[in-house]
Amino acid sequence: PEGDPIGGYGGKGEKVPTRRLRCVVCRKDAPHQCSRCHVTYYCGKEDQKKDWKKHKTTCKKANPTEQNRPSVLAIALGGEYDVVDGIADGFFSTIEPSVDIFEAQNPTAAIKGLHHPRVPIAVLFMSSLNPRAEEHVPLLTALIKYAKNERGIIIFGFGFPSFMRANHFQEVFERFGVYWKSYNYRRETFHLNNVKISTQQGINNSSGGDEGEGEGSQALQRLLYKYGQTLPQSFSIKALQVTGVSAEDAVYVGEGDLIDKPKGRVKEKSLVSAAAAITNVGKGRIAYLGDVNSEWMTELLVRAMIGLEPGSPSPDD
Repeated sequence: PEGDPIGGYGGKGEKVPTRRLRCVVCRKDAPHQCSRCHVTYYCGKEDQKKDWKKHKTTCKKANPTEQNRPSVLAIALGGEYDVVDGIADGFFSTIEPSVDIFEAQNPTAAIKGLHHPRVPIAVLFMSSLNPRAEEHVPLLTALIKYAKNERGIIIFGFGFPSFMRANHFQEVFERFGVYWKSYNYRRETFHLNNVKISTQQGINNSSGGDEGEGEGSQALQRLLYKYGQTLPQSFSIKALQVTGVSAEDAVYVGEGDLIDKPKGRVKEKSLVSAAAAITNVGKGRIAYLGDVNSEWMTELLVRAMIGLEPGSPSPDD
């Protein structure tokens, strides 16, 4: 639409991120928006009429702050986009009322999205990334800069575990200073890593070492402090696990890495394998999600990592 802050609604050849606009009824491309709230989009008048009974309960007149809503940058490169779009569409539909979603389907558009003055609160990297490819190297450098300097989060998931080659997988994370390697691919029951939670003051103290501070990394502490009560304690998914993960960074682990199954306690001071992990990189965070089917439990976890309570109307500060 006219006045879009990052880029127009375009196709795969766009060199800027494009606003993701989907009809809330049929999920087709949606060039029309509700003229009152300017938040909900439709493919045409027919679907808008169908949705009015439901939409009128939440529709409210747009205000200037809506133009500065938080944004999420979703990156899915090249021919993998169509597959990833199908996997992630259900998740996108749940966060569209809360954040603006911009898509990048090539490295140039992705880099522009990362460097834009309207910095995204989160980056979803959803396809493969070749750390040796000439066209991908500048993008990887921009991702590292974003993680270290912008206090946001990069989540590697959705199509990433399916499309990544094992050697590229390890190299990408090594560039962030993280030594995670691809491991088992199978369906298993995974358990939330219920580390001891510190106080909010302890979480905010990045230097560590305070008496009474919790056991996990700052990134894991922050996640569990805010959302530990709303995340599933365990669930079964088909996932590509990562190994070489510090026990302080593991979010969901298999039973083999638990020392106290009823309490979900992980072996301390050890390296474990995990279906989901999160860690600090500079001022920001990176996370990995091994779920290959984008099941609802993982979607809850992504919302929490971004800063959205399940069902909440807007991101946390």
